[in-house]
Amino acid sequence: MWTKRLGIVALLITVLAPLGCQAASFDKRLASAEAFLSSRKGEPYAKWTHEHVAPRTTPILQKCLESIEGIDKTGFMLVADIGPSGKMSNIDAQPSTNLARCVSHALESEAFEKPPSRKDGGTFPAIFDLGEHP
Repeated sequence: MWTKRLGIVALLITVLAPLGCQAASFDKRLASAEAFLSSRKGEPYAKWTHEHVAPRTTPILQKCLESIEGIDKTGFMLVADIGPSGKMSNIDAQPSTNLARCVSHALESEAFEKPPSRKDGGTFPAIFDLGEHP
């Protein structure tokens, strides 16, 4: 009997643990991105994102709002990495609504102008706060 209970507990840990880790990793990524973008080192990237990416999110959002039936208009936060070519990757949005997923997929397929280069050639973070939509 106790082995059956132990098996159920192990199953619950296996199923539920990644859900908690996902939220924690999103929160950590968001906090790390906010710290970087508000630092002196992150200023050029925050400015580039504001000038080159933010204006293109409005038409993407509008297209998603028009194309999804039964849309969940709950606001969401999105965090992503932007590479040296201007391509977005590692996009995560919370909460993960159908609207958040649509915007994430659309941003991932966009080709943006090249951002300021980093000495290490790596990616830099971007954050989008997409509040509730009427």
